[in-house]
Amino acid sequence: AIVIGSGLEELIAAGNLAAQGLRVLVLEPSESVGGAAASAELLPGFRVDPVFTDAGFLDPRALRDLAPERHGLALLSPDPVLSAPAMDGGEPLVLWRDAGRTRASIARRSPADAARWASFADRMATFAAILEETAARPAIRPAGPLRDLAPFLGLGRRVRALGRERMTELFRVLPLPAADLLDDAFDDDLLKGAL
Repeated sequence: AIVIGSGLEELIAAGNLAAQGLRVLVLEPSESVGGAAASAELLPGFRVDPVFTDAGFLDPRALRDLAPERHGLALLSPDPVLSAPAMDGGEPLVLWRDAGRTRASIARRSPADAARWASFADRMATFAAILEETAARPAIRPAGPLRDLAPFLGLGRRVRALGRERMTELFRVLPLPAADLLDDAFDDDLLKGAL
């Protein structure tokens, strides 16, 4: 098998093909692997992540199956997660892995947004878990047999268990542009921009 490119998705595909016993050749035109997640030296001695700062968008099962630590790859979890300087020279916004520290950072810029943070983060984490479960299932064939729907019955029950208000909010949020969702939730433009 020939895999063109060495981004994270391509490396996962190559690893899965190799695990199935195929000989795999990965072709990459640049000097390093990792695609958009690879650090680049912009100035001598100054390395940055040009696009992705972590592999959080990847399915954790794919990372676990490939066992990257066996190959010398250490996945880092930086803290703070994000630091956004204020354009007006005011208080920067710092998002931490610790919810309390994040809430305190938001409060220095907007006490009202800080009060809404925990509810927003909880709601988004709940919705993200449902979307992850949905994405992990094989796609349904439009004209396929009814038995193909069986795996989704449990997911339907999970969505229904959210209750009427949260279920309605999930279906309202799904097609909503991120800017509209954040405008509904927060006042501070720096927080909305960072998210």
